[in-house]
Amino acid sequence: MRYLALYVIFIVTCIPCIIRAVTKKVLFFGVRNKFCCVCYSAKKREKEPAPHHCFQNWNGPSTAMETDIIVDGFKHSLKMHGVIYSKLIGDGDSSVMKRLCIAKPYGSGCMIKKIECSNHLLRNYINRLRDLTKKRKNSKGEPIPGFLRKIVQTRLLRLRYAVNVPYETRLTILRANIVNGPNHVFGDHANCRRYFCQGVKEGEDNLVGELKKFEMWDDIVYARNLLTYHTESLMYNFNNNRAELYNSILAKFVGGKRVNFSQKDMLNNHSSYELRCNAAVTSYKLGANRLFVFNKRVIDKSPGKFTKNYIKRKLGTIDKKNKRMPQINLGPDENYGNVSYDPLLELTECEIENYKRTYLEKLSLSEYQKLELRGKINAKNSTLKEKNGSSTVVAKEQLEERLKKKILPSGLIVDIKLPFLAASPDGIIEDDTLVEIKCPASAKEFSPEEAITIGKIKSCLVNNGQLQHKRAVAYQSENVLLFLCMDPKRSVVRKNLT
Repeated sequence: MRYLALYVIFIVTCIPCIIRAVTKKVLFFGVRNKFCCVCYSAKKREKEPAPHHCFQNWNGPSTAMETDIIVDGFKHSLKMHGVIYSKLIGDGDSSVMKRLCIAKPYGSGCMIKKIECSNHLLRNYINRLRDLTKKRKNSKGEPIPGFLRKIVQTRLLRLRYAVNVPYETRLTILRANIVNGPNHVFGDHANCRRYFCQGVKEGEDNLVGELKKFEMWDDIVYARNLLTYHTESLMYNFNNNRAELYNSILAKFVGGKRVNFSQKDMLNNHSSYELRCNAAVTSYKLGANRLFVFNKRVIDKSPGKFTKNYIKRKLGTIDKKNKRMPQINLGPDENYGNVSYDPLLELTECEIENYKRTYLEKLSLSEYQKLELRGKINAKNSTLKEKNGSSTVVAKEQLEERLKKKILPSGLIVDIKLPFLAASPDGIIEDDTLVEIKCPASAKEFSPEEAITIGKIKSCLVNNGQLQHKRAVAYQSENVLLFLCMDPKRSVVRKNLT
């Protein structure tokens, strides 16, 4: 049975199995039940259950059923088949290996080795890379440009094909190719082998530098390292496809999680669920031919005509599915489907010219309306900027008269020794004093004291009749900052040098 990792499910039955990787045959399977309909019915009526064959053979947690059956199968391998299961193919999300290391079914001298399913390893590798393309920031919280995420998304399949598992015979070569896979896909062919890559292609760009610049390369390398750790498992190139096939056949017989057949009546000391599990194993081994074998074993006769025709038809269907039919693309059908009607095909040349002229006139009119609307918006913004700009000029002139010093214009100033320190003041006095002028439009109808009191001006405060700046303003300047305030009549009130 399958367990969902995102939810806690109360499972009353479980039937894992052990399948040989080479012959694809079922070597062992078991059934664990946490429920018995007879015991449950008697408990509900508060009576002693009648003598019966109880199917409840498990009282532990539901998540431990699978591991218990697999460990039991390893313990019986010598008795049933005379072999030691030295390797286990897993899918990366099972706790079976931990239980096997604790149980030690073959003694402390024989260690069981786990081989990860190659399909699961490569799928998880691509899923991690796909998750990177869906995040706008890297693992360090820095933004990633959209074009880089788009490039990685379009090359996910190439990253998957860059892992040449079936063609490698040496572990070191396969590990080197896995490490070099992202470099090869993104244009860096310095470490590519000749049989794998012929070098830089025409028009190909090396994007490794861009990925390193925005530190997206570190996240790609992290996903690659997780795959590199399982290089030895990739050398075996094993998968658990047969186990997935067995689970799909089992789901058809037991109904999956839709219905619990373990509550059905017993037949020859076997519950309905257990009988269905046995039938699923038989169907896995024999396929459609199971009906012929079952009929021959039970009544010692061949099945009838209709059963044989059914088996023949089933086997023929399976053979057809295994053959790939060539895909022929005949293109769209003009007489069927969602074919849009084009009225221009029925118009004359003169009518088409008139239609085109009318369309261009409408288009020009709409563009003119957009420009007119844009001009109105810009006019409002320019009016506000002109008012603020004129106030700044007047304030600068009055400050020059008050200080008897010339205020020089200034642009962006960057510190030579500490380039992360920069400023763009409104002016400079004698190369050692910065002048910053603010003319908030919200305080134009108030005096400075009133604007500070009601919170219109937040950069300073009045303390005992004296104008003082706030600490946050002083901390923004590493040099001398001239701090002043001007009323609507444009007269300087007070000044402080910091």
